[in-house]
Amino acid sequence: MSIYRTYILCAALAAAPLAFAAETLPAPPSDQATSGETPPSPPAEAPKEYKVGCKKIKTTGSRLPTEKICKKQSEWDAEAAANAEETKREMDRQTNKQ
Repeated sequence: MSIYRTYILCAALAAAPLAFAAETLPAPPSDQATSGETPPSPPAEAPKEYKVGCKKIKTTGSRLPTEKICKKQSEWDAEAAANAEETKREMDRQTNKQ
């Protein structure tokens, strides 16, 4: 019987934050609404070349499993293009060799 009580208690504690999150708080009064000004617009997203992306890369010969590397998206794109070109060049070289 005590296992069921424990289970019910855990379920009630897990659901409690959800019940409180459902309640919404009223918005505080805004001075802008009374003065007739328009609220500021949200900032636009940064262009693609300025966004930073991080990747986890496995390092050969390291005891650590991965290394996190962060670069701008334009740098990731340039690196991918260079790798694709190098791979294409090597494939063409191997094909012409035979």
